[in-house]
Amino acid sequence: RPQRATAAPLSLNDGFETTPVGAGPDQAVVYGEKGTATIRVTAETAASGERSLRIEDAPGLDYVFNPHLWYVPNIHAGVVTCSFDLRLGEGAIFWHEWRDQSNPYRVGPSFSVNAAGQLIIAQKPVLTVPHDQWLHLEASCGLGPQATGQWSLTVTLPGRPPQRFDRLECNPKLRSLMWLGFVSNAEEKTLIYLDNIKLSTVQP
Repeated sequence: RPQRATAAPLSLNDGFETTPVGAGPDQAVVYGEKGTATIRVTAETAASGERSLRIEDAPGLDYVFNPHLWYVPNIHAGVVTCSFDLRLGEGAIFWHEWRDQSNPYRVGPSFSVNAAGQLIIAQKPVLTVPHDQWLHLEASCGLGPQATGQWSLTVTLPGRPPQRFDRLECNPKLRSLMWLGFVSNAEEKTLIYLDNIKLSTVQP
């Protein structure tokens, strides 16, 4: 069951090993499943262990950002780090974003990978990631009194040392994390796998 705004701050460490194959992810909200477009735990592949979360996109959905999932972290202070393993099938388009609950919402860390495998930050390609291989991503950002309007991203590709991108800009008014989203942004049949989603906060 997803966290509510009045709930304690969310801490995550989910490798999906205890979630039955075919079930949805614990603690997340899943939106936009329709027909073959689904977000379910699978034993097809895993970055570690035996299971991961499989996101299958499809043509003809109501919105390009379907299907997608999000968590409600309810974090209002500290330096927050979200890390996860990602495996992209050919043509997959992936998008990860942090938001508060303002209207309109303010955006914190945000990046995407396009169909060509280009990792894009602030509309600029910064590197190319391989398809059908696991990579590791780690985003960190200060919230509340620790907010600086900047964040960092570390990307680890197979067989290569981590690449770190520092002093990336986000909304300087972002003070809380209320929406942590993982989106499949394709308009055709594609596959994305997620594993080892971790969310931690270091308080001052």
